[in-house]
Amino acid sequence: MKERFVGKALVRPGGRAEVLEWSGEGALEVAQSEDVLLACLEGEVGVSRWGRGFRLEAGEVVRLRPGSYALKGQGRLFLVRFGLSPEALSGDHEALMALLEALPAKEAAEALARLFEAHAAKEEALFYPLLSPGAARERALEHRLLRELIGELLKAVREGREIAGIVARLKGALEAHMEAELG
Repeated sequence: MKERFVGKALVRPGGRAEVLEWSGEGALEVAQSEDVLLACLEGEVGVSRWGRGFRLEAGEVVRLRPGSYALKGQGRLFLVRFGLSPEALSGDHEALMALLEALPAKEAAEALARLFEAHAAKEEALFYPLLSPGAARERALEHRLLRELIGELLKAVREGREIAGIVARLKGALEAHMEAELG
């Protein structure tokens, strides 16, 4: 269960790092869309999953795959998360919904299009490779539909046409996409 870190094994860009002052017992969650490197800087911490475990001592670095881990002990840990967390995806989705509320301003429509393209690129590069082929195909179709609706919205805003129907369809499609992605 203890897997030593090998640089080539980790290919996901993106993520974040944090230092944890660990004392006692608790859980560490690794999302399906993430890989985690856990380094013990000081002390000693027991790491277990599914009844199997190991001790992580100062100077050791291990890779944790998606799942829930129980940590017990005392030490200073350095945690590096690679990939997209559900919180990052959720934050992007919330920002997209907020921009929909700011319509019909042309600037809001253009910002929505830019934000969606950045979000879609992130998902397609970091999240979709982790999905089954069928699920990845469904998410790609959702992105295609959202792109078409955003294009229709931009055109309607530029031409000064009514956008209420487009916005309603876009909200529905975005909510369905969020539900499918984050459960």
